[in-house]
Order: sequence, then C-alpha cells, then structure tokens
Amino acid sequence: MPICYEKLLKLFDEKGITTYYLRKNGVVGNETLRKIKKNEAHIDTRTIEKLCELLKCQPGDMMAYRGEEGGMAVMDFGGIDDLKSRLASMPSFNEAEQTRLREEFMAEHIYNANAIAGNTLTLRETALILQKGITIAEKSVKEHLDVIAFQGAFREMLLLASANEPLTEEVVKKLHSFVLMNDSNN
Repeated sequence: MPICYEKLLKLFDEKGITTYYLRKNGVVGNETLRKIKKNEAHIDTRTIEKLCELLKCQPGDMMAYRGEEGGMAVMDFGGIDDLKSRLASMPSFNEAEQTRLREEFMAEHIYNANAIAGNTLTLRETALILQKGITIAEKSVKEHLDVIAFQGAFREMLLLASANEPLTEEVVKKLHSFVLMNDSNN
C-alpha cells in the first residue's frame, strides 16, 4: 500500500487517543482502524477532516506516500513549518526591493501566460510595455492589449490578496474578465 499511516498512529499515542475514544465518538470505525494499523486503509476525505480537527493537524502530519516499492516517503511535508519559521526570522525586503521584485515577477508571469497563448512579444518587450508604456514596432495591437489586460488582472489580484479576500467563483470570474476584455469572442 503506497499510503502509510505510521504518523497517524504516532499522533494517537502522543495525544493519548484510544481506539475506544475514536469508535465511541464516531471518528473512525472498527474496520477502518484495523486497516490503518495494517496500512491497508483507504480513508475518505470526511474521515481525514474529522481526524485533522481532532488532532489539530494537517493531512501530511498523519500519513505519508511511500510508493509501490515501500521506499522513503516522496511527499514528506514535515519540514515545512521549520522552513516557514526560518523564513519569518529573516529580515524582510525594503519597500523599493519589494516593488522591484513584484514588477519583475509580474512581467515574467504576463510574458509566460501570453506566450502560452501564442503572443510573440519577448520578455524584454513585455517589460517595456508594462514599465514604460511604449509600443513595440511590428507587433500587433492585440498583443499589446493582451499585456495590458493581464497587468490589470495581476494588479487586481494583488489588491484582493492584500485585503485577504477569499478566493470565490466571483473573484475568479472578475480576474478572468480582465484577461478577456480585449477578446471579441467573449
């Protein structure tokens, strides 16, 4: 079985949670517990949610993927919290550096997204349109408008993220409308 539940069993022991408690409170049934102990279980998402709530953890804290050959876990998320703590302890970038990095990332993102869609502008040309607002000779108006549309969507996305807006269907549609604003088929 490629999914291993050793971490889950260890959490039960650490937190003093008994199989009796799990069965009594309807978290996990007898048969599922037996299969977990033998690493034969296929746990559904509702049970995973219940276990996460009970143990105050993430799914990766309870199980690991070992592959068909039973080797080391391929998806080990154990070090993420340590990395997050290390990142938080590092000095942050100053305002100018943050702005420069954001603009650079935006130009690369817009260039790549448009290139996938067939836009022939280079990364440098895309950056010039975004930063200087210039027109590139021998490139179509549509290609320029694609860059400008993506810029609007990207800036709107940053505003939504800074306001901690939840990612809803309406938000996705709003961002998508920016990208499609110059498409006559939409």
